[in-house]
Parts: sequence; structure tokens; C-alpha cells
Amino acid sequence: MTNVPTRRAMIAMAAVLGMATLVNAQTTAPATQPAATQPATRPASSTKPAATQPSSAPVIYIPRLPDIPESPTPKPPVPPVPPVPPVPSPGESAKPPSNDKPPVGIFIKPVDPNTPVAATQPATQPAIVPTTQPVPTTQPVVAIPPTPAKTKTVGFSPWVEPDANSRCVYLSRMPEDVRRFWSSRCTVAGRALAERAARDAALAELAKHFDAMVLAPGLTVGEFIAATDKPNVSRVKFLRGAKLRGLRYHVDRLVIEARVEILPRTFGASLKGWAGAHDAGRANMAKLEAWLLQADDAPVGRVGQGKPPQSQVVGQGR
Repeated sequence: MTNVPTRRAMIAMAAVLGMATLVNAQTTAPATQPAATQPATRPASSTKPAATQPSSAPVIYIPRLPDIPESPTPKPPVPPVPPVPPVPSPGESAKPPSNDKPPVGIFIKPVDPNTPVAATQPATQPAIVPTTQPVPTTQPVVAIPPTPAKTKTVGFSPWVEPDANSRCVYLSRMPEDVRRFWSSRCTVAGRALAERAARDAALAELAKHFDAMVLAPGLTVGEFIAATDKPNVSRVKFLRGAKLRGLRYHVDRLVIEARVEILPRTFGASLKGWAGAHDAGRANMAKLEAWLLQADDAPVGRVGQGKPPQSQVVGQGR
């Protein structure tokens, strides 16, 4: 099929060729015609110049080409897709080809929902094999402590820090058997007095320890204090920096223990301040200052026991 632009070009070329043929025919016609056909004379009365006479050349009329509507470019036809023959499963036999022609277009085989899936299809997920081994747990095993009711306290209770805003330790912080024993045999005031007595006993034990401590070769703390103007001063006077670290109650006796600790450097500084005002001697003061430079920072502690007064004992404790 010829395109529209090509057809227009061919028609235009034919028109040009036809016009050229007509021009050639007109230019050659006067030479071949006889002379008799031409007028011999022209009237003399004609006043028009020759240049104004009409030309004898023929008029050429070019016919107008009809408008040819443009036709869309045809698209090539789409060939039909041949049907895909179904693949038989391993358990089924191949069926002979049928003479029925399939319809034009893509043939889609209907799927029966009751048809089982072939076993040859690959599995998308691995099969889960049940295991008989126990699954390990990531949570730590926490041992459950025995309840205080089933635990029997032997001797003293565990150490308990003293309460800052209380006269004595709260019995609720003690084991059940200790709490039951003391609540039925001693008053709160009796427990407070027993704790104070235990603390004083622990301070006395600390004083004995520091009285025998060596400051320099041939000089102990007791000998240093004896060389002053007050040799009989109580050594507890220098234990003002001592701290009460813990208390514990006996489970079947009205006895309380207290533990008191102090740093040796703290004790030596307190002794040096007191000795400077009580004429300890220049030589002994020099030995004390040398000992302070080498004093150990490890705390020294002692334990003392105390009992409530008999007036504060009630019930079966009497």
C-alpha cells in the first residue's frame, strides 16, 4: 500500500509534466500552421500599440487536487499464542491428542480444587522434624531461699546495721524465732539499754587494743600516756571517731553483741591533740608523729556484749 505523501508527490509530478507538454505544444503550433490562417493586414485605424495587444499564449489551468483523508498506519496483526499442553503427573498416563481445536487465544487449563498436588513440586520451606531433646532455657535458675519461719537460728542472728533514727534495732529486721523470743521477754527500753551496753563493751575492747599498740621501739601507747601529766586518763577518750557497724541478738538468751570500728590514724590524731596540751614530751611527740606518717588505713574493730537490766525483762525472761 502506497503512503499518502508518496501519492501526493506522484500526482504533483504528473501535473507538472502535463503543463510542460501543453507549453511545448503551444510554442510549436504557429510554425506549422499555414500563412493563410493569419490575418494579412491590420486596420490602420488601430491606435493601440503592439505591446498592449493581448498575447496569443494559451492559458494553462491546473486542476485542484482532491483532499485525500489520512488513514492511520495499520498495525501488524498479533499472532495467536498456541495453547500449552498440560504436563501429566507421574501417576497419570499420557492422554491421546484430541481432535477438538482449542479456542483462539491463551488457553488456561481449569484447576480442580480437589486435585492433589504432585509430589515432585519443590517445597518452599524445610520440613520441621520434631525433636525429643529438651529445649535449653536462657533464664538463669534462681534458688528460692527458705522462709524465715522454717529456718532455725543457731546462736546469734545475722549482723544488722543500726537504725539512725531509732532507739534500737527494729525486731522486724530479725529472723522470726529471734523476734518471737525477744518480744516476749524484753521491753523496747531494755533492748536499747542492752545495745548501749554492748557498744560500751566494744569500745573498752578497742581501748585495750590501742593501749598495747607500739608507737616506736620501746614505746607503747600506754607508756606514752603515762609520761603525760594525766597518766590515768581513760583510753576511750581517744575513740570518739569510732563507729558502730552492726548489732546482733542471741536467739535463746537476752544478750546483744555490737561491733565498733575505728581507723588507727584517727586514734593517733586524737591522741596527738590531747598530748600537746598535757606535756607529753618533745621526744615522745616526735615518735608519735613519725608513727602517724606510717599508720595503716585498715580499720580496727572489736565486739562487745550487753544485757538488758533486770527491770526491763518481762514474761518468761524473769
